[in-house]
Amino acid sequence: AITDYSSTLKLDPKSTLAYTLRGFAYYGKGEYDLAITDYSSTLKLDPKSTLAYTLRGLAYYGKGEYDFAIADYSAAIKLDPKNTWAYNNRGRAYYGKGEYDFAIDDCNSALKLNPKSTDAYNNRGRAYYGKGEYDFAIADYSSALKLDPKSTDAYNNRGRAYKNKGSKDQAILNFQKVIELTKNKNNPNKRELSLKAEAEKEIQSLNRE
Repeated sequence: AITDYSSTLKLDPKSTLAYTLRGFAYYGKGEYDLAITDYSSTLKLDPKSTLAYTLRGLAYYGKGEYDFAIADYSAAIKLDPKNTWAYNNRGRAYYGKGEYDFAIDDCNSALKLNPKSTDAYNNRGRAYYGKGEYDFAIADYSSALKLDPKSTDAYNNRGRAYKNKGSKDQAILNFQKVIELTKNKNNPNKRELSLKAEAEKEIQSLNRE
């Protein structure tokens, strides 16, 4: 795909679509700097591209450059105040910086725009977890699971919150659910397999207590 987009750009050096798609392809390979370069090219040609700002923010986030990510998500929101995706991702970046209250505010904004956003519930739950407010975190992970009963992320996160609350049995049930859901998938991805391994270690640790 990258070769095809590069060929398109040789024929049409002003194709914002080709730059954006090639950037997305680079992002998918974890080549964040090349992705950022392509999204920046899109923005030079189209300074009002909310998609390019949001995608470049994701690439900066992937590099751990949270301030740059936040700046790009903020630019996207300024152009499109109803951009749920940008609010949610900016919340993740604030979480990455340990700025949990800002993260919660952004997730609240995302949920006002889309009350069925499982990502926003999950991300707000992580922020509450970061603050040590485990009951609020558990409530958000539970809301995410109502919307997506097969979310291994939400089960894993809720398990960790129960563990920190001292609710051993509830924690184990949630970690077991992570393992069960992953085993029942035909082709679990790397993230899901990682969560399964993590859940198995957590159960072993809890059973030793």
